[in-house]
Amino acid sequence: MNLEKNVITDTYRNGITYLESGVIVFERDHTWKAPTELIDVFSHCWSVTFGDFHQGDLGAYREGHVIKFNGFHCFLIPPFTTVHWKIQSSKLKWKSFIFLSSPQFQFPQVAQAFSLKGIPDLKSSEDLKEFIAQLCTKESGTCIDNLNKESSVAVTTRQYINKNFKNDFSIKEMANQLGYSHSVMSRYFKKCYSMSVIQYRNQLRLFDSLLTLLQSQKPIYKVAHESGHQDISRYYRRFKDFFGASPSAYHKDQVPTIQSEASL
Repeated sequence: MNLEKNVITDTYRNGITYLESGVIVFERDHTWKAPTELIDVFSHCWSVTFGDFHQGDLGAYREGHVIKFNGFHCFLIPPFTTVHWKIQSSKLKWKSFIFLSSPQFQFPQVAQAFSLKGIPDLKSSEDLKEFIAQLCTKESGTCIDNLNKESSVAVTTRQYINKNFKNDFSIKEMANQLGYSHSVMSRYFKKCYSMSVIQYRNQLRLFDSLLTLLQSQKPIYKVAHESGHQDISRYYRRFKDFFGASPSAYHKDQVPTIQSEASL
């Protein structure tokens, strides 16, 4: 695989390659300067991530408790998943394979973490298919999907957002559509997923735009609009705040090496 893009910011380096059509590989070196809690929201993609972690450097919340990872691990993360990470000040390295369409092999329905003896050398989607099939057959993973006490109100709200997050509607309009009061819907959603309805929708839109930027040569303003962002200036600010780099850094038609303003 040839390096297609090398996005550098003041806290991370992200090497990006294209394994095959529809399969993107991220190799991230990230320096966390202070303890951090981060909720990742994944949209329409399947993520397979490998890393070697020291005890306590990385953890994930599940039902109010933190699961800590030590040694080699693989994370299998299906679409429309939230993972609430707990990260200590440290240097973390990981490699992610992102499938932009449903992979033709067994994949968990919720985010799972698997302990490994080492990081496998995977060069194709067929290698991944064989590895994951063996992994899921031999052992059960640890669920890392960010969930507290499940609520039918929160689940219904999340399902509605997953199907409609690109559409232009207010949270109040969505509550009316679902037959809930705005306050009840918001309260149950945040209690269940540790983030607000607006945060969840915004992150889905940002992640969706990131995936489009990586595979499309559409102008950035079109990518923003198609992912649900009506205000382009606000989109640029939100993208930079969340990913640490501008949308152009991840745009497919940009030059391979781009530094964010913060790293210059």
